[in-house]
Amino acid sequence: MSGLDDPGVVDLVGEEPTGEISLIIAHNLGWTDDPDELASLAEKINNYTTFALDGGLTSKFPDYANRPVRILIDCTAAPTTRVEALLNRARAQLSPYSIEVAVNISA
Repeated sequence: MSGLDDPGVVDLVGEEPTGEISLIIAHNLGWTDDPDELASLAEKINNYTTFALDGGLTSKFPDYANRPVRILIDCTAAPTTRVEALLNRARAQLSPYSIEVAVNISA
């Protein structure tokens, strides 16, 4: 998986039991608050948003048309305060488009 090293790549697309589509950002490292890391996360979220809203998702996965979409950050450590602030801004910006931003912390 690409993670934040390649913001232009959609790491994983999954279908939830609820029917919701998850666009998954894989982040296997701890959060550092490095400005480059924050910029990569913001760019990745923007690219995922474009993929969802501009037809890339339904072009690649026609069965996912008209389904709710969320961007899921799958990480091994809880987001720092700065990362959480970035995610909260993304949530506010994507709310009008009915795109949720969520975090899954896995060990």
